[in-house]
Amino acid sequence: GIVFGSALEMILLSFALAQRINYLSQESHNSRQETFKTKNSLIAVLKNSERELLHRVKKRTEALETANQKLLVQEDELKKLAHYDPLTGLANRTLVTEQLSLLLTRCKREKIKLAVLFLDLDGFKAINDKYGHQIGDNLLISVSNRLRKILRDSDIIGRLGGDEFIVLIETGDGTLKPEQVAEKIKKSISRRISIDGYSVGVGVGVGVGVSIGIAIYPTDGESIDTLMSVSDTNMYSDKNDRKKALLAKSQ
Repeated sequence: GIVFGSALEMILLSFALAQRINYLSQESHNSRQETFKTKNSLIAVLKNSERELLHRVKKRTEALETANQKLLVQEDELKKLAHYDPLTGLANRTLVTEQLSLLLTRCKREKIKLAVLFLDLDGFKAINDKYGHQIGDNLLISVSNRLRKILRDSDIIGRLGGDEFIVLIETGDGTLKPEQVAEKIKKSISRRISIDGYSVGVGVGVGVGVSIGIAIYPTDGESIDTLMSVSDTNMYSDKNDRKKALLAKSQ
């Protein structure tokens, strides 16, 4: 009986241990499954977070690129406003002064000549008074376009304000005659200009012409102020000569 009881106890104990082992194994399996599910869920959450982060970064990058493009456009516009005449697109007084300074430095170094042509339109006020400011503005634009066509790409054309223009020309060793360039400009501008159905020019009611003063570096001066002053003075002399010629012709 004792042996049988002991054997039965061992058998029951074995069953209990086996059951316990099976239970622990199942618990371990369930735990691993739960851990695996949790890990997969965490990976999915991390992937979603990564995708969301990448999407936000992309959107932010695109927004920054758009903002940078706008800033570049605004910077270009500010540069144009600071250096170019808004009506004609020519260099304004600030840019002309900067370019003249650079040209003088090069001309001094290379020992070449530079011509400063100061232009003032004749009859512009009469056109403004008769046809209005819009026609006057269109006339200034037409004059600017004619100057671009007849001058070289290397020549600098600027509008100082109102109906005053300036042209900077490197004459090299002096073979290029600024007086010939001035006559070419006068002939081009004095030709008839049609603007919005109106015709302006020499001999067509309200005439338009141009007076030009010339200053040569280094003959007439070596500084910006001197060259500008001499060309301005010579322009008024040319204007007076033109008035005297027209008066004599009318008599």
